[in-house]
Amino acid sequence: MYDDQIDEYREKAPQIVNASIDEAITAGAKRVAGSCLFGKKNVYLNSSAGPKGNYKSTFYNMTVRAFQDELDASGQGLAVGCIPHNGETKILEAGKTAGYYSKLHRNGKQAQAGTYDVIMSPAVAANLIGTIPSDANPLSIMIGQSSLADKIGEKLAPDFVNVHDDGLQPDGLGSTPFDLEGTPRKKLPLFEDGVLKNYVHNTTSAKMFQAESTGNAALIDIGIGASKLMGPANSNIVFNNGDHSFDELLESSRKTIFVTCNWYTRYTSRISTEYSTIPRDAAFLVENGELSTPLKNFRISDNILRQFANIDAMGNNRVQIKWWEVVIPTWIPSLRIKDCRITTATQ
Repeated sequence: MYDDQIDEYREKAPQIVNASIDEAITAGAKRVAGSCLFGKKNVYLNSSAGPKGNYKSTFYNMTVRAFQDELDASGQGLAVGCIPHNGETKILEAGKTAGYYSKLHRNGKQAQAGTYDVIMSPAVAANLIGTIPSDANPLSIMIGQSSLADKIGEKLAPDFVNVHDDGLQPDGLGSTPFDLEGTPRKKLPLFEDGVLKNYVHNTTSAKMFQAESTGNAALIDIGIGASKLMGPANSNIVFNNGDHSFDELLESSRKTIFVTCNWYTRYTSRISTEYSTIPRDAAFLVENGELSTPLKNFRISDNILRQFANIDAMGNNRVQIKWWEVVIPTWIPSLRIKDCRITTATQ
């Protein structure tokens, strides 16, 4: 959790940022933008109820976006973790990925509305499919913002889907030795073989649900800039890694689109999980097992619970995702989802 060389990273970070920009330019980008955040924190707990403790941690979070002369041709790369001095390779790869996809996305064409298989990059999968495990939260259930009320024991995903909340995940940005109430963190199964097994709890929600705290107490934002509420919240959401290469994910017999990034996910209902989101940066039609026509100007308008059940294959490229569209650190691979609804403007 802690990088002993964090204080020296202030001098090294500009060099790494410049190297990532160079990687993007070499891969074909014309312009590059982004942010590199890093830092450290010391946490001390002293509770009137008894528990006391302290720990320290570090983090880095790199977001790279690469562009061409045309506005729509862009690509994104992400790199996050706890130990900045171990993240240089991932940061350089983020620049390279952003530059590569921006170049490949030149001369994008209007997408056609219809039903497609959608291959979601880890960033997209975390933002959409990753919200289902985060709904295994009694506070969200009580305030009418969860899709998983009264669903313990139900099969909601294929057999090959397993998800944990893991407060001790190595390199996890949500990992801590104990939660905000002093309860030790642990690995908690949320979905096993596609079946919902548990909700996360702090001490209060555990009493209400006749359960035990799972070590998931946190301060939760109520609105923007408002007060915080003590309640249960995820630490790290960890999906199992799949066994399909990216090339194998492309080998779908149905119409398929690959989406690398999405912004502005909005819900019609958090309970039913009807939503719409805008793919940003590079997206492509997949034909004959290869990326072909660059696509733009479309939305994914669907139901996340249905998509969770329609996971068709999981990639073997699991990474940690956390950025402004993914608040909870989520470890997830690329996912191929069957029969997704793609919509476009009518004029």
